[in-house]
Amino acid sequence: MTYTFDSPEAAGQKREQYFEIMGSRAIYQDEWIASVFGPRTPWTPGFDPAIFKWSPDNDVWELHDLSKDYSQAKDVAADHPEKIEELKKAFGVQAEANKVFPVGGGLWSAVFHPEDAPSNPATEFQFTQDVVGVPEFTAPKVGARSNLVTIEAELKPDSEGVLYALGAFSGGVALWVENGKLTYEYNLFEIERTRLESSEPLPSGKVNIEVETRRAGSNRDAPLDVLIRIDGKEVAKGRVPRSAPLAFTANDAFDVGRDSYSPVSLAYFDRKPFAFNSKIERLKVEYLK
Repeated sequence: MTYTFDSPEAAGQKREQYFEIMGSRAIYQDEWIASVFGPRTPWTPGFDPAIFKWSPDNDVWELHDLSKDYSQAKDVAADHPEKIEELKKAFGVQAEANKVFPVGGGLWSAVFHPEDAPSNPATEFQFTQDVVGVPEFTAPKVGARSNLVTIEAELKPDSEGVLYALGAFSGGVALWVENGKLTYEYNLFEIERTRLESSEPLPSGKVNIEVETRRAGSNRDAPLDVLIRIDGKEVAKGRVPRSAPLAFTANDAFDVGRDSYSPVSLAYFDRKPFAFNSKIERLKVEYLK
């Protein structure tokens, strides 16, 4: 767009552009845009049951004349049926050339079959304190599957910091030590934040911390029952009302001993990465049946 810097009134040079994301799609061509909203509303939690009967063949296209309606407030498809057909064909050409088909293919793992999403086939993971930045799709699914996290750590009276974190501020799960207590947070895409805190002060010395998470149902967003134990003694428990069935992010990570990138919790947002200042000997994750 640099050509507009010296000539703000210059005619646009972009002739055509398309996009398709999980069934929502559009094509722009010479100041006209034809679009389909798609079967899901990204900012609405959960899924409309109608999505399971959706077909792109039944979608209704909108048409907007951007030379007169840059905010796309008035659908003029009924007034220009020939333009709609022209742009639908143009979208088909671009979709074929750029391997878009099948339209809505991204919904397969995000909605219909989250078990088919890219994931690490391992069912047990062993980490040390220097393991950080493990891409989420290769990391253990501590926020989605029934699992047991076991941490062998050495605590001091002034110990603080993140023991492990998965995801980001936009969604994730984290466990940290602060003010002599253990705190767990499940951040469901900033819509719901569930926080559990240990009921008594942490001991000093070598400790064994366990976070047991079990899915409480078969729904995609089933609740999670979380139980936290220190040296075998229950110190906190609670229920996460809804879980993220697929992943929290596409570009954040799993960390041991810190929250390296975007922080999961507001509690330590201004202190990120809030690195743990004591020793983690070992962190083990195993999936439960």
